[in-house]
Amino acid sequence: MKRFVFILTLFIPIFCHGQVYESIHSDISFFSEAPFQDIEASNHKAISYFDLSTNYVLFDVMIEDFEFDQGLMKQHFNSRYLESADYPKAEFFGKVLGFNPQISGIQEVTAMGELTIHGITNVVKSTGRMVKSESGEIHLISKFTVDIEDFSINTPRLLFHPVAETVQIKVEARYHLTGS
Repeated sequence: MKRFVFILTLFIPIFCHGQVYESIHSDISFFSEAPFQDIEASNHKAISYFDLSTNYVLFDVMIEDFEFDQGLMKQHFNSRYLESADYPKAEFFGKVLGFNPQISGIQEVTAMGELTIHGITNVVKSTGRMVKSESGEIHLISKFTVDIEDFSINTPRLLFHPVAETVQIKVEARYHLTGS
């Protein structure tokens, strides 16, 4: 609760000045190699806010919104590994470095901040690109990896073969000025 209040106090002045961009259908996907069948899922319902004046970014991702090709994988993901009943969402709160809102076009950026998954928070750093269009839309694309061990997630096994302990994550968000 204290974390939520802290984040809210950072964004209240921003909402009043119209510098916050939102993406209500951000795409988060992950991929993990497995001996017999790779594990991958995507979530098109993640919510993100980007404060243009401070370059702070916030992502909220509901775990149950990840979609898999097979229903059984989704069930195991939610019940056995991410325990979404107890830890319903993942969050990232950090700062984007290297983005200049005065420049249109592609910019290489780095995001540093706190990623919370499965009730565990770790500092992460990822690289990516942000593109500001002439119309003012901002597009973010990033890829990074996380070690599932860092978030106290049990390593899944498929027929006695462990799944890779590193998961590749891809993030894509299209931001529009809040209220537009």
